[in-house]
Amino acid sequence: MKTVTPLYKLPCSETITGMMEKKYCALKQAVRTVLEAQDEIVLTTDLWSETMTMRSYLGLTAHYRVGMYIFDFFKLCFFPFFHFIISCYRL
Repeated sequence: MKTVTPLYKLPCSETITGMMEKKYCALKQAVRTVLEAQDEIVLTTDLWSETMTMRSYLGLTAHYRVGMYIFDFFKLCFFPFFHFIISCYRL
């Protein structure tokens, strides 16, 4: 970075962490506001495996209606799902 812009100083890790936490809180509140305004929300789950690492994941998505035939969604979360691998292995 010093070669490209010698006067620019990278922010420290604490600054970046603080900025990311603020952004997370703002996005979380925005999603909450949108979902609380909906009359109906449909939650769907999805399981998938990443082929390179053979790890399984579980995802949760919230779908809601924006217009008469227009829908939108938020990916609420996804995380490693190790229990699924163990259950399949025991079969």
